[in-house]
Amino acid sequence: MIPFLCAFLATSAVAEEPSVDVVSGLDASGAESFADDLVRRGDPFNALTFYRLSGHLSGTPEPSIAFRTALCYELGERFSAAEESYLDLAGRFPDWSARATWRAAMSARHDGRFGEAALHLSDVSLEGQGTELATRAQFMQGVLALDQVELERADQSFEQFVLTHPDHAMAPRAVAARSVLADRVPRRSPVLAGILSAVIPGSGQLYAGHPGDAAMAFLSSGVLGLWSYTLVRSGVEDQQGWRVGTGTALGTVAAFTWTSNVFGSVRGAKRSNSYLRRGRAQSALRETADPSLEEHGEDVLRDEHLFD
Repeated sequence: MIPFLCAFLATSAVAEEPSVDVVSGLDASGAESFADDLVRRGDPFNALTFYRLSGHLSGTPEPSIAFRTALCYELGERFSAAEESYLDLAGRFPDWSARATWRAAMSARHDGRFGEAALHLSDVSLEGQGTELATRAQFMQGVLALDQVELERADQSFEQFVLTHPDHAMAPRAVAARSVLADRVPRRSPVLAGILSAVIPGSGQLYAGHPGDAAMAFLSSGVLGLWSYTLVRSGVEDQQGWRVGTGTALGTVAAFTWTSNVFGSVRGAKRSNSYLRRGRAQSALRETADPSLEEHGEDVLRDEHLFD
């Protein structure tokens, strides 16, 4: 037990927690520098505390500190809080509006709120017309369309980007994404799948691309139907009412199974279509990948030089 306690105390002694003396001796600039170092070391939430301390000690609102505070939320994957902080910064400091709104869009995108992200990017395009950030925002509209598996809208957005910025570094990526989207996505007709399954149980699922479901549908409907027919026929011939009753009950189950399989084939065709479209969207997204469009704020750390 004693060696264990000694090891525990030794570990506690070297833990990377800021001491009281360090904290008490910080001024606004020192708190800011200490928070910057915490961000570099991958500790955004402790950094958030010291950015707030820096703002409190300075006595005047600093947009760079407000931006860093929002970035800490983003790096910590608290995307709703990050988006709110960025938009608050954009409203209070017009010079930072486009940049903060861009990060709000990236936060919303990573949180899966693609519609809100698209609205923020539209604001960036309006506020920063003619800037690199506005160009990025136009490109990202196509990316967001792919996120939502809206292939046609994505193709139109990338086409517009190439026409507007043919010499931009991202134009080849837009062209590559369009080449992926140019091939027609195979489609299964839900109506045809339902008709096939109604005629031959399981054939609709097989057409939709689900052979396992097809086998189950064929066996369940076929076995129940054949069993029901055999019982009813033998019951009528031998004048055994219990067989007729049992066969009728099985026939009812078989009819229910048959109906379920018809609707299942329709759902299977729709599921296949959705899967194929998502796969095509993912392929196009891979073509749009660009380091300057990272979602966690790395582009801020690299391009904005806030921590130099």
